[in-house]
Amino acid sequence: MKTNPLSALLAVLGLASMTAAAATPQLFKPEEAHLNLFGTYLNDADKTWGGGLGFDTFYGNYFGIGVVTHMENLTGKFIDNLAAEVTLRIPIQKLHLAPYVVGGYGYEFDRQEWFQSVGAGAEFRFSANWGLFADYQWVFRNDEENGDYIRLGVRISL
Repeated sequence: MKTNPLSALLAVLGLASMTAAAATPQLFKPEEAHLNLFGTYLNDADKTWGGGLGFDTFYGNYFGIGVVTHMENLTGKFIDNLAAEVTLRIPIQKLHLAPYVVGGYGYEFDRQEWFQSVGAGAEFRFSANWGLFADYQWVFRNDEENGDYIRLGVRISL
């Protein structure tokens, strides 16, 4: 019986792709929720360090919404701000990496003003349950004292 070389090649490639897919765990799941704990550096007039937390949920692999707050002013209100965020990510399962863009709209209680933010970052997953993330965001404020900030943190799947 003769074997067609093309058929043999397709069979080997198919088997290899199934083996690779089975060997690569699905770290970023289509429907998942997270608790985010992070530190911040706010590069505005005060140049302050702080920390925060957030909650987000993803609908499919690419689109997520969430709520976030961070505190950088320890002499003012306990919660300095509250914001809603939208995240668009591109999970790369084989690299355990998901680069993303993020945008937000929120309110700062100490300044009593609204703000918008836009930025980009990446998350590295150690397992399906947790990973590290970092992002950079530019903040647009209504009083025109714009600034930027960096978040570094841990993302825990719920």
